[in-house]
Amino acid sequence: MFLFYDIIFLIYFIFSLPAFLFKLVVWSKYRNGIGMRFGILPRHVRHVLKNGERRIWLHAVSVGEMAASQPLLEALRKRFPGHRLVISTTTETGNQVAMRLARQGEPVIYFPLDMSIIVKRVIDDIKPEIFLMMETELWPNFIGYLHKRGVPIALVNGRISQRSFKGYMLIRWLSRETLNKISLFCMQTEADARRIIAMGAPISKVKVTGNVKFDVHEIEPFSKEEVSGLRSHLKLANGDELLVAGSTHKGEDEIILNAYKRLKERFSHLRLLIAPRHLERLKYIENLTRKAGLVPVRFSGMQIDEKDGVILLDTIGQLKHIYSVATLVFVGGSLVPHGGHNMIEPASLEKPLVFGRYVFNFQEVADILLSKNGAILVNDEDELVESCMRLLSSPEERFEMGRCAKESINESRGATSRNVELIASSLLTG
Repeated sequence: MFLFYDIIFLIYFIFSLPAFLFKLVVWSKYRNGIGMRFGILPRHVRHVLKNGERRIWLHAVSVGEMAASQPLLEALRKRFPGHRLVISTTTETGNQVAMRLARQGEPVIYFPLDMSIIVKRVIDDIKPEIFLMMETELWPNFIGYLHKRGVPIALVNGRISQRSFKGYMLIRWLSRETLNKISLFCMQTEADARRIIAMGAPISKVKVTGNVKFDVHEIEPFSKEEVSGLRSHLKLANGDELLVAGSTHKGEDEIILNAYKRLKERFSHLRLLIAPRHLERLKYIENLTRKAGLVPVRFSGMQIDEKDGVILLDTIGQLKHIYSVATLVFVGGSLVPHGGHNMIEPASLEKPLVFGRYVFNFQEVADILLSKNGAILVNDEDELVESCMRLLSSPEERFEMGRCAKESINESRGATSRNVELIASSLLTG
């Protein structure tokens, strides 16, 4: 069966090869992960793995999944102090987040390509006692070899979007075999549980535990001095308001820039900060900003304070701090059919939120926020302008919406402890 999946993966890899080679040539930092993708672990990782301690391997694909794993990582360290954590990601940005979350002595690697000869080598080197995967990553060869070695596998914070579900059902005859090798499914919602059972997961192994993203530690509000320092760096004068557009995607920046120009006509002290989801789009957004008659200014090199300067966040890991000084927040990936991004960070900071209708990746979070009056859903530029105008005109409404947002997040916490208890009681002993 391994040979069959190798052939399937080779076909997938051939179609992905242009993008793979592009990353290899253009992003020099990504080259450091190429060897690990092919099963060659760096010397410092091998040195750490020489010790014979018990190991928990946690995998999160990219930035969002890795950031959401923070409370889980901390809970695992506390519950299983005799184990060493090994953390893997697929993307370069996810790897950067993992490096910040890992403690000394916890290896951070790139997830291996799903070829049998590669996954066998890596799994045999790491020798995990258990493998935990955030959300949904079904790699047949990898899961098959873990199962062959008798390593328990748990899907944590499992989510199956309606779009993914349709795709998986087309290959249900393949996914069922892989799903049967997984020991535990900790799903975010009842809908996710129903979908993965329909795909072939054994009912007895499926549990609904909630979304661990609600458990990401509350961001401590900045002190007055820190807020003042950040506002100073952003060139925000006294009385300036800040609209933050976080994690934007192509097709949204034009809408946001146009909306900002319209809002600026009434609110002359309004500033805009755009934080693109992918930093390689910065030059594109700079060009859009200039075409809109505005001045783009990168966050890392702010030396000017043009009246209409649009700030572009060009660093990783700063957005949550930027949210601390935002007047209101637009959450990106939602005005285009991408699925939205994490609304929990700004909601935890009591910020009034606005997002589009394409939030299927965070549907549960969006529904909770909307039901508690902690956010506003908009469909287009006009509605975005109308909602922002309303909020900018009423500090009282902004305060109340922010309060409701934070309260709804606090009420939804607890998934991490439920996941760890299930793992401890059925798969792993201290």
